[in-house]
Amino acid sequence: MLGETASETGFYDVIAVIAMISLGLAGLDLALRRQPRSSPRTKYRWALPVVNILIAVGLLAIIATPWAYFNIGHPVSDRIYQVRNVIAPSTGFERSSLLRPNYFIDPAIWRCDDGPCEGDPNDTLSIYHHRYLELSFRFVLFSECMTPVFNIATADAIGTNTTNWDGDRRKTARAFFDKEGRFIGPHYDWFNTPLMRSQLTDQEKRSSPISLDHLLTRLSAWSPEFGSPHEMPKWVDWETLEKAIKSGETLAIHRTDDLLIGVRLNDGTEMIGTQTRVSDLDRILEECGSDCDGVQMRR
Repeated sequence: MLGETASETGFYDVIAVIAMISLGLAGLDLALRRQPRSSPRTKYRWALPVVNILIAVGLLAIIATPWAYFNIGHPVSDRIYQVRNVIAPSTGFERSSLLRPNYFIDPAIWRCDDGPCEGDPNDTLSIYHHRYLELSFRFVLFSECMTPVFNIATADAIGTNTTNWDGDRRKTARAFFDKEGRFIGPHYDWFNTPLMRSQLTDQEKRSSPISLDHLLTRLSAWSPEFGSPHEMPKWVDWETLEKAIKSGETLAIHRTDDLLIGVRLNDGTEMIGTQTRVSDLDRILEECGSDCDGVQMRR
């Protein structure tokens, strides 16, 4: 970006000009010092031009690859890439589109409500809702590198195979939102770019009171079978337990030989309470009917 916008000729062109001027002045200085003079020569007469030459060569070596990157097709650029291919430093341009992160979206956990819904990281239109937790995500573009034509030209210049590659170097990642559609995260610098923020709606730009750490804890703790709770079980009264069991959202019930029982809901919430009598749970399950047929009973 800096190479294209710093000046009309480009930032690296300016550095190259400075280096060439330094070489020219150093050469002129050496030439003048070879001329006969009446005054005695100083002890360190070669120091300054040699230092200038070393600085100029160092600058040219540093900017050679990026200068060639911004001047695809230039004869000097071709020579630079020939040397670069012999030395073969790692510049990152060899990265294939096949190495992009492969996001796996389990349809048993995530429900796609809109968009192509193919699970492709480059699809920024599909919205996925967690089937049990009140949150959603969609892929959001946070970085893009030049144009596809420019990217292909660069890859060709360094000898990278571009067969079946469209030149797209966009980078996307998941952005999470709460049930109100407010942005949860991530809030990392590499993701929170102006490009990413420009793709959010006004509602999505609002900050969610839910922290990213809390969200990740809930996601990692939840499992469709019987995962660990995302938070400590809550002690509640019997009326609350009865209402939770009859809601049809109960995943499992832990019962003991006494009055103590535990209830786990589909969203991972756990509650503990006591019955008024040992037979209360059986009565509630009978009243619940088909809504409680899938409830797992555990001891």
